[in-house]
Amino acid sequence: PLVARPGLLARPADVLGGLELDWITVPSHARAVGRSIEELAIRRRTGVTIVAILRGSVPVVDPDPEQRIEAGDELVVACRAADRDALERFLVEGT
Repeated sequence: PLVARPGLLARPADVLGGLELDWITVPSHARAVGRSIEELAIRRRTGVTIVAILRGSVPVVDPDPEQRIEAGDELVVACRAADRDALERFLVEGT
């Protein structure tokens, strides 16, 4: 059984430290299109973790590093607010 430390769920802001779950849609002109998560080194370069990819009606939960990003993918990400902007810029511009 799952056992949580007393008071842990009462303080999500303290526990998560500003961590957010968000969705980012990959535009067709993004430089990331056709490249793998591993090749892009997204977490190392932006601090963002891809939790899942919504590809049309097909969810890819906990995607492998070899998973390629496609135009129109909705990336479900765990990040801090400031890192989200960095990821969007990185996906589109590659910087």
